[in-house]
Amino acid sequence: MKCGTTSIHRALQAKYPWEMVPHGMNHRHAVVESDPRFDESTFLLSTRNPVSRVLSMWSQLVKYRDIWEQRTPSQRRNSPHPAYWVKLFAGISSLEDYLAISDNHPVSQEMAGWWRVSHQLKAIKSGRPDFVIRQEHLAEDLNAAFDYLHIPRLELQRLNESTVKFTAEHESVAQDIALRWWSEDFAIGNYSADMAVCGESK
Repeated sequence: MKCGTTSIHRALQAKYPWEMVPHGMNHRHAVVESDPRFDESTFLLSTRNPVSRVLSMWSQLVKYRDIWEQRTPSQRRNSPHPAYWVKLFAGISSLEDYLAISDNHPVSQEMAGWWRVSHQLKAIKSGRPDFVIRQEHLAEDLNAAFDYLHIPRLELQRLNESTVKFTAEHESVAQDIALRWWSEDFAIGNYSADMAVCGESK
């Protein structure tokens, strides 16, 4: 999930030998299935304000579309990641279009499936994480969990801000998008559905 795991992963790589840092922890988007190993371990779930996540995804899509437009046909053949996003969101030119897609649209199926933070909880039998790490308070929440577990604290670096600027109107539509597909994620992170996110730290 794009909920602070990049910062956590880089901090772990800086502190520990690379072979000790799980490669798959960063942006784990694959279909999650229950794993007994997780039931025997401490489960930390990194989450983020769902409205902010929608806006972050949209800014990433804008970036990929710009990259796609600037590339030649031969370069496009070697650009699987931008290609995936551009093709998946083909015909969706605004947040309003995003909100209006049908339930059987491929984007809708992803939103209702493994793009949800709550989807990650399928990995554990209890369905409840031991610690919830909110990206808005990433260093504080993560190191509080580490203190409890007697793990040395991490120094986390702030990542680059999005270059896409959003208005209150954008935020309102993003809120409706988040509520349509990710209502459970608000409760997981104890977020209010009307929580303002414009200008929020990433």
